[in-house]
Amino acid sequence: MHEYLEEFIHFAVTLIKVLLVSLFGGIKALLPMGVLPRKSVNGQVCLITGAGSGLGRLMAIEFAKQGCTLVLWDVNEKGNEETKSLLGKSGVKVFTYTLDLSKVSEINSTAEKVKKEVDYCASKHGAVGFHESLSAELRKLNASGVKTTLVCPYYINTGMFDGVETKSPTVLPILEPEYVVECITEAVLTNKEEVQIPRFLYLTTAFSAILPTEAKMILADYFGVLETMDHFVGRKGIKA
Repeated sequence: MHEYLEEFIHFAVTLIKVLLVSLFGGIKALLPMGVLPRKSVNGQVCLITGAGSGLGRLMAIEFAKQGCTLVLWDVNEKGNEETKSLLGKSGVKVFTYTLDLSKVSEINSTAEKVKKEVDYCASKHGAVGFHESLSAELRKLNASGVKTTLVCPYYINTGMFDGVETKSPTVLPILEPEYVVECITEAVLTNKEEVQIPRFLYLTTAFSAILPTEAKMILADYFGVLETMDHFVGRKGIKA
C-alpha cells in the first residue's frame, strides 16, 4: 500500500510539473516580441548556412548588430562574399566558407577549417526529431550552458519558395523574411526552445498530437495545405 501511495504521489508531482511547464511555455510563446529579457551574444560565434542570400543574409546582418563573430557558409561564393562586404562596417569578425551542404565530406572538411581559423564554433541545425534528440542528450550531459532553438517557419517570401500559394493568408500568410528574422532573433536571445511562425502553427502542432489522421487531413484540406506547392517553381524557375 505504501509503495502504491509513493507511486501515486510521484505521478501527481510529475503531472503538476508537466502542466506548469506547459502553461509557462504557452504563455512564453504567445507573449509579444520585446517583452522577455534578452541575453547578450556579443562576442559569441554564430554559424549561418545559406548566408549568401535571402534569409541567411538577413540573419547575418541581424547577428552582426548583436556583436557576434560570424561564420558564413554557402555554396554561392560570390553571394557569400557580397554578404561579407555588406557587413564590412559592422566591426565584427566575418569568416566565409564555400561548400555544398548536401555533401557530408565538404561539411566535415569545412568544420575542421573553422576549428583552426575561428576560436570556437557550434552549429545547431536539423529537423524537429534531431532537435528533440539533441535536447535530450544535452540534458543527460547536464550541459545547461548550451542552448538550442528550433525554428519552424511557414513559407517565406524568398526565391526559394517562388510560386507557392496560400489558401488562408489570414492565418497562414506567406512570411516576409524581415519578420522571420525578427522572430528568430527574439527566440534565440530569449532562450526559447522552439518558435513556430506564424503563431497559428502552435495550434496545428497541438492538434496534430491528439487528432486522428483523418481529422488532420480534413483540416489540411480546409486550409489548402496540400495544394500550396501546386505552382511552385523555386529559385531555378522549374515548376514542381
